[in-house]
Amino acid sequence: LTTGQEQPARPDEQWVDVREVIETAVSAIITQIREKQLNLNLAVADDLPPLAVSRHDLHQIVTNLLGNACQSSSGDVCLNSCLQSKRRVPVEN
Repeated sequence: LTTGQEQPARPDEQWVDVREVIETAVSAIITQIREKQLNLNLAVADDLPPLAVSRHDLHQIVTNLLGNACQSSSGDVCLNSCLQSKRRVPVEN
């Protein structure tokens, strides 16, 4: 995981807009959320830097987190992302 101006470490990594990946993941499971009549609370910080990661892997991680939350929830599903340091972007579920 790389932030800033460094080159991605692996060939499958690219500079990724975290917000866009999260929004795409939400779109992928929105039907599941609606079918279970869940409320989705999504809070994505505006200051998230681009990350050098595998877009596919990050999308899969976020989709799995949201899917698992939907399966085990009977009320609200919350996803919050924020910048805690220059090297970490946690995704809370």
